[in-house]
Amino acid sequence: MHKYIDYKHITELLKKEEYFSPIYILLGNELLLVNECKLNIISEFKKRGFVYFYNSSMDLHSNWSEFTESIKSISLFEKYRIFNIDITNASPGKIGSEHIIKIANFLAEKKDTILIVQVPKKDINTKNSNWMKSLTKLGISINIPNIKSSELPFWIKERLLLQKQYVDNNSLFWIANKVDNNLVIANQEIIKLGLIFEEGYIDEESIKNSIVSNNSKYNIYDFRLSIFQKKISKILEILLYLKEENIHPALILWAIYEDIRIIGILIDAPREQFSYILNSNKIFGNHRDLIENYSRDVNKNFLYKIINKLHNIDLSIKGMDEEGTSKNLWAELINVSVNIATLKIS
Repeated sequence: MHKYIDYKHITELLKKEEYFSPIYILLGNELLLVNECKLNIISEFKKRGFVYFYNSSMDLHSNWSEFTESIKSISLFEKYRIFNIDITNASPGKIGSEHIIKIANFLAEKKDTILIVQVPKKDINTKNSNWMKSLTKLGISINIPNIKSSELPFWIKERLLLQKQYVDNNSLFWIANKVDNNLVIANQEIIKLGLIFEEGYIDEESIKNSIVSNNSKYNIYDFRLSIFQKKISKILEILLYLKEENIHPALILWAIYEDIRIIGILIDAPREQFSYILNSNKIFGNHRDLIENYSRDVNKNFLYKIINKLHNIDLSIKGMDEEGTSKNLWAELINVSVNIATLKIS
């Protein structure tokens, strides 16, 4: 029987020992919350002996036969496996749709395999497709909302309460404005407040003295521009500066992913929709021109390779890479940034 829950309740559901679903459908576009939800699922099932076995971004050009065989095959070393596919940026196509249905039918009787599927939230074609119905019939759909700018202060309040801290309403709105209504930056500042201050009330003056100032030599916006200006030396200079400023790698990762995500949307969209897409994603000025020009030079296969690299970096940040240890994150961030700028995978 299909279940549909809010992302806030997934951890509570998974902690029930008797609970098991072979399929988890993540419905949303808010990268931070999607990743948190996915990692909560992976973390909980790792406690039960599952291994994070497979991750890939998929579309109609992907090797769906190989993926299906990976799920159906019996591993001598990992009996309990977790597979994750991301199809938020493109349709799986006819062949992919047929394979998803086959996979859903196969998983109906399985207790040793889990499939996590990331899909776009407001795509009516996806919602009404046969492959999506085959997943929802068996699995659990997790609603992951987009946090609007008007909702961000209240989201910040909830996150602070999770670490047993609270501030007044003026401070909540001040923080939201200071982070430019960016969820990932807001989350980083909340984490920092948890490290700096003890539990309890934090006064407004302390908040303002702690939140990152905008008077830095370089910021995330400068970094995003440098990639699409294809200025390799500037990319290196800015990243090394941000590292010295103790900017969290997750924030850098978010910035890269956001631009790649938007470029992927532009590639699939008719030109007359470009203005709406860029406006709705708050891409303006020089950044807008650079993104639009880059979308003409790149193809989807290249973007998928970049997305896979970004996902692997994300796992490294969370300490969940294949080797089980964090790699040199800043070297990886430099590498993928240069890959994007030069249109070459290394």
